[in-house]
Amino acid sequence: MKTSLRLEDGTKNSLQIPIDLIIEIFLRLSVNSIARCRCVSKQWASTLSRPYFTELFLTRSLARPKLLFAYRKGSDYLFLSSPQLQNPDDDHKKSSPVVVNYHMHHILNLGSGNMSWRTIQCCIPHRSFDGGICIDGLIYYYAGVNNNDIVIVCFDVRSEEFRFIIGALHHGSLINYNGKLSLYLPSTVYSRFNGVIRSIKLWVLEDAKRQEWSEHTYILPAMHDIMKTTDLRCVGMTQTKEFVFWSIKGMRFYVFYYNIERNTIKKVEMQGMEAFKESNVYTFLDHVEDVKLMQFF
Repeated sequence: MKTSLRLEDGTKNSLQIPIDLIIEIFLRLSVNSIARCRCVSKQWASTLSRPYFTELFLTRSLARPKLLFAYRKGSDYLFLSSPQLQNPDDDHKKSSPVVVNYHMHHILNLGSGNMSWRTIQCCIPHRSFDGGICIDGLIYYYAGVNNNDIVIVCFDVRSEEFRFIIGALHHGSLINYNGKLSLYLPSTVYSRFNGVIRSIKLWVLEDAKRQEWSEHTYILPAMHDIMKTTDLRCVGMTQTKEFVFWSIKGMRFYVFYYNIERNTIKKVEMQGMEAFKESNVYTFLDHVEDVKLMQFF
């Protein structure tokens, strides 16, 4: 690939840059930057659309997953991301602040044309609650049936079938635990001003058809005092077996990583999210960027 450099005397000098070097530079950019680069020239657009580049970009992205944040304000959604810590060091309880990257804002609507919402009926009437989760094409959420009995509903987006899970003896936050549905139940000791999480109990759905659950309990290390907060939200577990929590204290947004194998906790301040409100923040783990999706927009 050739590029032109303007020298001090005003003349231009064309340089031949190896394509491998060009690809390596592009691989270090974000999806937003790749989209802008595709608009520079036909040659750049062709290079960045090659299967070799798109597959390699996805491979690199899978090795460096991110945290994805969605902030809702009315019908408008703001999307941001930050690097997701991979096996944080054990030497420090608090790492350097991380600056989030702005992606886009999007207004949810049906657009123009004849599009409309489609209602899928369930044979058992129920009233859904907030706080659902999607795991491998299965949407789980709490719902009330009959005389306000609480059950977990599983909806398969591929077959469009409903299934009811009634074997859970406890009600907790629905999270993804190694690809399985889990109920998160913190054990919190409260002081006058805030609470301290002492341990974590999980009920993991091992067999959905038989509705068999297993119980797991994790005792937090002595450094648990860094997780003092009145409202600590559990996002789930990463692929590297770390629980991720987030909390807003004052005008600061924090993310906590708890490694169950090393029994260590890492606290990270997220800069750029100071104006977020707790009730309007949605956090997703192991976010992967794929430049091939840009071809559909």
